[in-house]
Amino acid sequence: MKRWVVILILGLMPSISLANEIPVPDAPAELEMFWIAKYMEFNDIPMSIQSFKTPEASGTLVPRLEEYLQNLGEEVQITRDRNGSTVLATADDNSFYSIQLDEQLRETEGVFTISAKQPAEGNSQQALPLGFVRVEKQKFFDGPSIQEFTVLATNAGQSEALAVVERMLRKQGWSTTRNYRSTRYFSRRNEHAQATAQPNEKGVGTLILISKELSK
Repeated sequence: MKRWVVILILGLMPSISLANEIPVPDAPAELEMFWIAKYMEFNDIPMSIQSFKTPEASGTLVPRLEEYLQNLGEEVQITRDRNGSTVLATADDNSFYSIQLDEQLRETEGVFTISAKQPAEGNSQQALPLGFVRVEKQKFFDGPSIQEFTVLATNAGQSEALAVVERMLRKQGWSTTRNYRSTRYFSRRNEHAQATAQPNEKGVGTLILISKELSK
């Protein structure tokens, strides 16, 4: 059963955010970083994510990146996951830092993640309908609008689950604009939302993906 993946975040680990900004240190020498997300929130935790590619082998990169991370935090932990990726991680008082390396045929790809130890301010979780739990929430701020994606789970069937989510969104000021078997569309002023249901990958109940395009 497929599972919704809004963004592939490698080396996810839970800097304090001020005005939607995370302090980002200078990149390691001779590595050119490219932004995946300058600021986002994963389950209310502020994060920034950058990627890089280099012809260097991961074995020659690890000592240099270990020294780089030691200058940012405390002791550096180095692990290899089941997919063969090498992950270097450390932390300071406010932030977690991780670099994940994946060696390809002729290059090494890396992802550098900085994430806060504390949730973003003003991000109190809204009460959910009885019988619903939040599986995941991601929020992106880099574009002209805020993109928010939330996955909810419930033991209810798809039709019942969608009806409950529709009532929840209406209480938040959203109006239903289109109604299909497994999807509802909503609007609120200049904002848009969509709720889509699918069977839970575990075979029991329903997953609901709520996507919102919000004004900044």
